[in-house]
Amino acid sequence: MSLYRVALLILLGQLLIRETIIWYNHPHPNLLPFEGVFRPDNDFGKVYLVSPFLVNGTVVQYLKKHPNVRRLLLLLDALSGLSYLHRNKIVHGDLKGANVLVDSQGRACLADLGLSRLTDAQILTWTSIQTTSPPWGTLPWQAPELLSAQLQYSEHFPTPTTSSDVYAFGCLAYEIFTGLLPFAELSTGGWSYIQVHRTISTQVVVHGRRPQKPGANDPAYLRYGLTDGIWDMMEKCWKHEARRRPSADDLSGLPFLVDVLDDRPVQE
Repeated sequence: MSLYRVALLILLGQLLIRETIIWYNHPHPNLLPFEGVFRPDNDFGKVYLVSPFLVNGTVVQYLKKHPNVRRLLLLLDALSGLSYLHRNKIVHGDLKGANVLVDSQGRACLADLGLSRLTDAQILTWTSIQTTSPPWGTLPWQAPELLSAQLQYSEHFPTPTTSSDVYAFGCLAYEIFTGLLPFAELSTGGWSYIQVHRTISTQVVVHGRRPQKPGANDPAYLRYGLTDGIWDMMEKCWKHEARRRPSADDLSGLPFLVDVLDDRPVQE
């Protein structure tokens, strides 16, 4: 085994330990519950974090099966979990539809919490590329300040922040209300990871491009509950300068997100 591989495994082991600590100490209704750690008796090289199996899968999968649910409630669930993390000085760092799960009562909860806060950003990028689909991993959800360093082939990866989480939250909202990935129109079939990476990074950082607004007759508006107010919120999340983006708590105070009637079953 190469020294690089050994070093990488050590770093990933540290990540696992740190995520275990933070996950255990921060229970919340909109964070995936932590049940414990499992290590197979016959394989000491593997350790697993254990959480409940949520039959509804990710929010993306759930919405494909239940397109007529109230999507605003799922967005509020995700925002509640994100606000809790940020109030506890925790950056999620990999917020996207694939990391938001839905429980049996139709409530969303964040998974993979705290990865960027607990480890080097380059390790986060490596693991995302290796384990997620589509092949360019978290890139379409990344804020301009994170993409900029990658576009310049910098050896120093910037650390994700609460502001970059908010940018990603805007992209998550886009997923929920359109059913599309951010910049899906740029992911031309047959393109390599590097081509997609370069195209999205250049469009976002250099040209200020953001996910495309649906037309007035699009299902997002006619069927999925998108409003101009929600779109305006997304655009605030996508401000180029991190300091101009609202905080998660600021978003929670927006008029159309306050006192929303939740008719789902009450959690026990």
